[in-house]
Amino acid sequence: MANNTEEHMLHGLDLLIQNPRKRMCSRLLTFAGRRVRQPPPVSVSIPISQDELALTSCMSRQTVNQALGEFVSDGICALRYGEISIQDTRRLAEIVSGD
Repeated sequence: MANNTEEHMLHGLDLLIQNPRKRMCSRLLTFAGRRVRQPPPVSVSIPISQDELALTSCMSRQTVNQALGEFVSDGICALRYGEISIQDTRRLAEIVSGD
């Protein structure tokens, strides 16, 4: 139950982030299994579509697509059908914390 509480808390905190790019990074890290004091694994795949990510992030599909496109160009993520593969969780965390 404690893990569920922590997960729900992180999901709620993600949605408070105003900057779309930082919110997207935070959401991806949370879905990747981030914990409050423990980062997710270096590389992880998340079985989620861009539409689902947009819906759970309270962002438009276009905004999510644009942010993911930047992450792909920067080598942070790779996209597959129904899956987002995070190649560099450390860089996502750096973006969230303000670079």
